[in-house]
Amino acid sequence: MKIALIDGSLEQADSISGQMLEEMKPYLTGQEWEEFYFYKDSSEKKDETAGRFRECGILLFAVPFDGEKLSSHMEGILAKLKLLLEERKSLPMVYAMAQCGAYDGNRNAGALDRLKTWCEEEGILWGQGLGMGAGGMLLSMQEIPIGQGPKKEMGKAFAELAEHMASGASGEDLFLSIDISRFSCQAAAGYGWRLHKKEKNQEEVEK
Repeated sequence: MKIALIDGSLEQADSISGQMLEEMKPYLTGQEWEEFYFYKDSSEKKDETAGRFRECGILLFAVPFDGEKLSSHMEGILAKLKLLLEERKSLPMVYAMAQCGAYDGNRNAGALDRLKTWCEEEGILWGQGLGMGAGGMLLSMQEIPIGQGPKKEMGKAFAELAEHMASGASGEDLFLSIDISRFSCQAAAGYGWRLHKKEKNQEEVEK
């Protein structure tokens, strides 16, 4: 069954949600999947994108969460998908990965609850959700293979989520964080954010 990988971030580069999808891909071996970036859709490609989306029987969202609500961009994506789903003969099953800057993964429960509510409204089956804490660390750990070191528990959770998507099964929501101390996480995330901002400013100057 084809899987739609949906990046719910507005960022077109250095997206943590996009990085989570990249980390998931090794667990999708043997499965057919396609990425959807709704901020890239132009009016000329709208129908083509809709057609490809309707071929997917599994939806995997990767979304950022600020601890209070989904972004207006993500809410806009849900509104677009509602229209696309109305034209389908069969409805897909939904899975989701949410991440936030807070250390505790359960801080993403609100994001998963919002997506569950959307599924109920559209009559779609909810498969499983994963809430990832310390999401800001992922961009600074791209060279570390998932399932190893500070990504060990993350690898186990991603493997379970991928297994359920492959079989169309449901599971209890999972909540976790990067496998380093809270203090180290906060210090490293702060440094990474400052470095990223410096690099972005330099890019603007060079333009």
